[in-house]
Amino acid sequence: MVHPLIARMVDPAVKLKQAFDLHNQGKLHEASDIYRDVIKQDSKNFSALLYLGSAEADLRNWQNAYECLSKALDVQPDEPNALNMRANVLRECGKYDLALADATRAVNKAPESFDVNVNLSAIYFCMNDFESSLTYAQKATEIKPDNPDGFLNWGNCLKESGNTEGALEKFRHCVELKPNHHGAWSNMATCYKDLYQLDLAIEHYTTAITHAPTDAQLYYNRALVRIMHGDYENGWRDHEFRWRYKGFNTPVLGDVINSWKGDMDPTGKTIMVWYEQGLGDTIQFCRYAKMLKDRGAEKILLWVQKPLKELLTCLPFVDEVITEQGDHTWDLTISLMALPFEMGTTVDTIPNFGAYITANKDKSAAWAERLGAKTKPRVGLVWSGGLRLDQPNLWTTNQRRNTKLHLFQKFKDLDVELYSLQKGNPGEQELKLFVNTDWGGPKIINYVDDLHTFEDTAALIDNLDLVISVDTSTAHLAAAMGKPTWIMNRWDTCWRWFLHRQDSPWYDTVRLFRQPTPGDWETVIDKVHQELAKFK
Repeated sequence: MVHPLIARMVDPAVKLKQAFDLHNQGKLHEASDIYRDVIKQDSKNFSALLYLGSAEADLRNWQNAYECLSKALDVQPDEPNALNMRANVLRECGKYDLALADATRAVNKAPESFDVNVNLSAIYFCMNDFESSLTYAQKATEIKPDNPDGFLNWGNCLKESGNTEGALEKFRHCVELKPNHHGAWSNMATCYKDLYQLDLAIEHYTTAITHAPTDAQLYYNRALVRIMHGDYENGWRDHEFRWRYKGFNTPVLGDVINSWKGDMDPTGKTIMVWYEQGLGDTIQFCRYAKMLKDRGAEKILLWVQKPLKELLTCLPFVDEVITEQGDHTWDLTISLMALPFEMGTTVDTIPNFGAYITANKDKSAAWAERLGAKTKPRVGLVWSGGLRLDQPNLWTTNQRRNTKLHLFQKFKDLDVELYSLQKGNPGEQELKLFVNTDWGGPKIINYVDDLHTFEDTAALIDNLDLVISVDTSTAHLAAAMGKPTWIMNRWDTCWRWFLHRQDSPWYDTVRLFRQPTPGDWETVIDKVHQELAKFK
């Protein structure tokens, strides 16, 4: 084998052959050096530009990959491989419209290309156009029936369209074609999770991990199933792999790392506890700061999302709530959702010490005066978690989590006062539209325009008797305040609510009303209606 340094002194074709060999061996940096050397000699060498772009993409250097592939396309504007590679880079960067444009040009030039059809299927899948995705996946399987990737995309389309059993069939065929296809094993695990065959889900994730032991997403996904299944010891341990999972959505707080471990004595230390996921997660897990305080920590700093700062200043076991580092200093740090693992939490030792969030007394009193004398039970209502425009990966989950306001028309016959706690669209717009029409439902009192912060919402909740909500941060807030909270829960329940429980070991006052089948909100709301008729 010719050394890369020597290869630079010989003919470009020989250099490229050497680079291809290194590339195929996975020596991407060495191959890239040779590709660049060829490009220095000939800036329009299409092959060098193309495969340097491919190597950069394999290294996940997306900007470099895009620039190389664009230069290759300047040389050969309609070359389908270059178009498809750039489409793949754009897809990885979330630029789906641009990716679709390139891939469409590629398929017009090479309609029988397996790679192009598979990529088009993946792009349409990312755009939630499952029908088009399925069309190209099926075309790919016709072109190469012995390649599992077309069947993998086919199964993904079936799964997202609600045909879980059909998806399982395609994923099983994938592993028949390629037994070590960890993606297919993982997708089968997800299907079994959706079918609530949790033991099989864990088994298939474990098989996937044997074929891809460095894939952190597999451990993270297995963690959520184990936690839902009540195996907290192994579940929270797996959950620590989330930091290695590139798709994990968590804030980067400067150089903050988790430096406190469960076997360390915190006595006399200042510990900064920081948020890492959603608002509801922060509300649920901030209770763990009390455990650090009980172990002897001298000072607890709680770094939270800005919307929660005012609210969480009420926590008696937190010395200061912050939203940025500023001039604060600390001895040790730990993220909120690492604490269940570090504290060795099991289902039986979940720290549940009753209500721990209290409303601002002045704001609560102002609401009490505004609402006047109570004549019937006051019930808060949330039917939508809102649209998270910045998190398209959550759109399909949000659609399953949210219900529609018109389904509550039957509440008109109940002797209660309903108060909207609905923040965010499309829920707020839905209510305003119904208020201006004779929608046939109950009167819903709407003060949400006056709820500017979570502290404002807590003050209103403090004057209610019950909160009925889909799985949102408002539900966590009401439950953490000790307010009776009825959660209308989707079929594919979140891991925190377990699987077959109607109560929650996290919150004493929570009742769970779970869909009996996917998408069946009517049965849930009928049950809530029946129970609310008896509520005093």
